[in-house]
Amino acid sequence: MESFKINELGVSIMNYTTKPIFKNVRYGIRKNISCKDMVGLIRQGYSFSHSFHVQGEYGNKEKTINNFKQTNFIWFDFDDSINSLDSIYQKLTFKPNISYTTISNLQDGKLNRFRLVYLVDFIIDSNESYKYYLNLLLNTILIDLGNDYLNYIDNNCFNVSQQMFGSGHSATIITNDKIYNLDSFLYIIDNYNITNLLNKGKCSKKLKSNILEKERGTLKLNEQITTPISDLVTLLGSFDMETFRPTLTNESFAVLNQNDVYTNVSDQGIYKINFLFDIDNKIRKVKKGYRNNMLFNWGITIRNIKPEITLEELAQNIYWLYITKCEKSDDWNVSRICTIAISVYKSDMSQYDNLGKRKYLIAPEQKHLSRPEKSKALGKARRKTRDSNILGSYDFTKTVKENAKELGISENTVRSSLKDNNIKTSNQEKYDRFVKVYMDNRNVTIRGLAKLTGISDKTIQAYKKKLEGQLVDNR
Repeated sequence: MESFKINELGVSIMNYTTKPIFKNVRYGIRKNISCKDMVGLIRQGYSFSHSFHVQGEYGNKEKTINNFKQTNFIWFDFDDSINSLDSIYQKLTFKPNISYTTISNLQDGKLNRFRLVYLVDFIIDSNESYKYYLNLLLNTILIDLGNDYLNYIDNNCFNVSQQMFGSGHSATIITNDKIYNLDSFLYIIDNYNITNLLNKGKCSKKLKSNILEKERGTLKLNEQITTPISDLVTLLGSFDMETFRPTLTNESFAVLNQNDVYTNVSDQGIYKINFLFDIDNKIRKVKKGYRNNMLFNWGITIRNIKPEITLEELAQNIYWLYITKCEKSDDWNVSRICTIAISVYKSDMSQYDNLGKRKYLIAPEQKHLSRPEKSKALGKARRKTRDSNILGSYDFTKTVKENAKELGISENTVRSSLKDNNIKTSNQEKYDRFVKVYMDNRNVTIRGLAKLTGISDKTIQAYKKKLEGQLVDNR
């Protein structure tokens, strides 16, 4: 505990004896802050924030999710709990490193108000990662205290942009020496039934799945993993980059139409990992803050490519992708890769059927075509798919509008497909008959045209107006 330091911590320029107006608080970055230092600052009434990409002082305007840099701590804000901090602390299996009562605790009719601060020995460098680890801790807290306690936790603290106010000299402060590492969170994943508890509304509303499913997938802990995490770490520790062949696609299994440049393979279960390219057509490294999400998505795609893949092989693939396609940093180690691999392996794949799926593939012998030629050929393939979907289900006893509604596509798309294939509907044939009669009998009345064509007076009026407009456009 004594050797642990918070790498960068936002500390308010001023200290406060009463709760400050949050938008007026100004911060500066302090480096290498010990737990003891932070406790002292809490007692003096200083406020805290995570670290942001700033120079010098900063405030509410600069303290945004998009501007977030890093943090070493996760915190929870309890408002109006019926139980005291001491009582809550004793019930927690995963005890916070710093727990303290707030300035407004038991003041002016308020109930117990306190904060729980968890220190981690690795850098959290994105809001998504912060919410992921926070959600894991939140699951353990509610298992210990009961789900009703979610109503007492201010969900504003679920984002990195939120600031944390200190307290005063009379505050109750409890400290715990155990600093949390990645193995701590791996233990939670392996031993707790994790669900997403983060939602955008008030905590008392129905819980919604959000960050956890988006970032790591829904964990299915009833699916047993027989490989101990230590064995997985050992496996990656002796990983041979030179001989390993990653699983990046199953395009070789695609059945292509030899007469087409592009073939629609959307129903063949073809997947491929997609990389980012720069203007020189070179693969760009995935930057810090995006690696967690990208490696998870790539891992899911690998499972789509090879559903029978083992956890060991999956971890090796993700490790290879990290080494070759991502920016590297000291806070990322083999254990973190194993965490991602386990999350991918336990995910409900029914939610990710389209992740990495290929819709069109070009014939190998056509890859030499220029970009404009490929674009033209791809457009042709898409129109072919469009026509197959529309014409295969078109009901010629109904109007274009009715067909479009039943097909779930726009009326213009349906009309384009009919026009490109020289297909005339009954309405079009009726209109063409009117045009032919009208052009030979321009001086005939509406009623006279109706008798000549067998079309109602009202429809003749509409057709005449449409034709006159077309004639004006063609001048």
